[in-house]
Amino acid sequence: MSKFAFLLIAVIVAVTSAFQPRVSHVTSVKPVAFTSPNRDVASPNMLTSLSMADEADTTALDETNDPYFDGMFWNGEYPPSKVLGPIMSKMPSNLLAVLAILSAAACAGGIGASQELIRSDPNSIATGSWIQWQNVAGSFAGPFAWGFHVACWIQRKNGM
Repeated sequence: MSKFAFLLIAVIVAVTSAFQPRVSHVTSVKPVAFTSPNRDVASPNMLTSLSMADEADTTALDETNDPYFDGMFWNGEYPPSKVLGPIMSKMPSNLLAVLAILSAAACAGGIGASQELIRSDPNSIATGSWIQWQNVAGSFAGPFAWGFHVACWIQRKNGM
């Protein structure tokens, strides 16, 4: 049990450290090989823990002038609708809200139906009869519900 607890704590620390950005302020700018692109538009002299070097040439890595990244950076509270792609950027927020609710309902229905099949037949886990394709497909609708609700929030903030 202690090995499992140690492994579990190590995984939790590794995962949480991946989402905790370390910021180092660049005092002097000199070109260094093997650096990741600086994507922080608000303060271009800051590097995150994703960089492979302590300092980078921010003028060479300036992606704000690149037409591929045009409109993908924002300094406000919410991003522009363009980040949602060519289809969802044109959808109204009410439609995205309905899609989020339907996806969440399909996810809850798939998980609930699987649990009901497990409860109704005590031997179903051993035989695998509780696994049905429609319940599995419905349970995959959860990430879609999350994505639709984020897209709905973005569109609502942008006035659509």
